[in-house]
Amino acid sequence: METMIISIGSAILISVLTYLTKMQKGEGFDVAKFGRTFLLGIILGAVSWQQGIVITQDNFEAIILANAGIITIVDQGWKLVYRLIISRSSTNG
Repeated sequence: METMIISIGSAILISVLTYLTKMQKGEGFDVAKFGRTFLLGIILGAVSWQQGIVITQDNFEAIILANAGIITIVDQGWKLVYRLIISRSSTNG
């Protein structure tokens, strides 16, 4: 269960930091973007929990960093796919 909490917490932290960065550029809060990142945290936590990953003092930092990296990479990959495939097909047809 701790893996779920850490994964969801990582996703929330990434969302908040991203929002604070974009807020400085004048962009408002986007619930869909937050939801996408939050959902990734839930999925990652569920997979980690299902795999039986145990959090200890020795691996705590590594798990947090791995979660943040995985969530960020998958989130950016989804945006790339969306922009290249979905957006392009909707403008062409």
